Amino acid sequence: MDDEEARTRLLDAAEALFYADGIQAVGMDRIRAESGVPLKRLYRVFPAKESLVTAYLKRRDQRWTADLRAAATGAPDPVLAVFDWLADWFSEPDFRGCAFLNAYGELGAGGPAGSWTSYAATRRSCGHSWPSWPARTTRTWRTSS
Repeated sequence: MDDEEARTRLLDAAEALFYADGIQAVGMDRIRAESGVPLKRLYRVFPAKESLVTAYLKRRDQRWTADLRAAATGAPDPVLAVFDWLADWFSEPDFRGCAFLNAYGELGAGGPAGSWTSYAATRRSCGHSWPSWPARTTRTWRTSS
């Protein structure tokens, strides 16, 4: 197993566990056990839990945003497509809300530069930056029809 495969396995395990049980409730040993990655490699790929949390949230944000854009892009009404996509997401059996809000609720706003908190502030996730995107798309669609 190389570092890239280890990273993927660790992020898969972290995403499932952090989202289901919470960041503070999940220790690195549990992530190691779930991922099957040896402890030494885990700490080589992610030297601290903070770096794993940051990588988990970045990846989740990238996937979430890409999925949302894909659902709305090319839709007859992009704004309605966003609401349909959100309704599907809210209906998932394992839905536990926004991962960023959950992390913030657990960990608070503190964190060193480069941490998940600075990433979240930069991205303004959980609906603070993306609503302007469907509106711009809709304006473009309405004016080009």
